[in-house]
Amino acid sequence: MIEKGYWATHKYKRHSVERDVEEFVGWPTLETMIQSARQRDGAFAAIAFETGGRITEVRMLHHDNFILTNPDVILVRKMRLLKRFHRETDSTTGKKRVVLDEVFRKTFPINRSEPLTNVITQWVEMQHDWLFPGFQGKQPYLGRTMAYNIARRLGNSIGVWIYPHWFRAQRASQLRLEYGFDTLDLMEFFGWEDVKTAIRYAKMGWRGLAEKMGVR
Repeated sequence: MIEKGYWATHKYKRHSVERDVEEFVGWPTLETMIQSARQRDGAFAAIAFETGGRITEVRMLHHDNFILTNPDVILVRKMRLLKRFHRETDSTTGKKRVVLDEVFRKTFPINRSEPLTNVITQWVEMQHDWLFPGFQGKQPYLGRTMAYNIARRLGNSIGVWIYPHWFRAQRASQLRLEYGFDTLDLMEFFGWEDVKTAIRYAKMGWRGLAEKMGVR
């Protein structure tokens, strides 16, 4: 089930990973966020960060997207990419509409030694269908507004505004800082098609740059 795309008509503050994210916030901050949240919200944060997905993509994850049999990595397969779309003309009304394409990321790993993976495995094992079910039978997975509300509550616990790209910017920065992912590695991990996207998201910060200078 894919929701139709739409264009926002209201005014809003556009957040930018170039301006708003300078570096990886660090594992203690993420752990504080999760520990202060209810179990579902903490699992949402852990999965959003570790997958690097947009908030709207994370809410649509299913138990079957995760392979937990490997002792070293969690494998994530067929995670939806929601910003791939095309325009088509309605044959009846003649009006153009935006239609989201069925596009998925290739299978990617999550290192089990990272601090948040226990939260992920526990939550995935508890769920046998959608990881974040919807309410009142309106749709099988969590609604967009509810997912944004979860993100806002999570951000309040650490004093930051979490917007749709925050988790993926943090993950990209962590992968570059701690594992030395280059732009091609980041493109493969996230399913990005443009080198500029990898450059825009992955920030080493002054600590990463200092390490490059041999200073720790």
